[in-house]
Amino acid sequence: MNRQTMKYVNVMQINNAPAESGLKKLAQGQIDVLRHGKGATLTCSSGSLWVTIANDPVDHVLFERESLVVGSNDLVVLSGIRSSSYRVA
Repeated sequence: MNRQTMKYVNVMQINNAPAESGLKKLAQGQIDVLRHGKGATLTCSSGSLWVTIANDPVDHVLFERESLVVGSNDLVVLSGIRSSSYRVA
């Protein structure tokens, strides 16, 4: 996938923790599930993240300092391409 095919989406909760809970870390290959996120912003603080959104035919990749605004309440799955950290606001 190249960077031109990425879209913007919104995220609200991470494993039932509120979005304000701060920096989240993912080891390489580790997965987090985001629910009910319409309108929130997901920002990659370090590393890189693979983002899959239910009912979206395109997967997304976030690199350090890139953000994604979730556009629906569909299930969002994040995977660390390498060790990564991110925030949800």
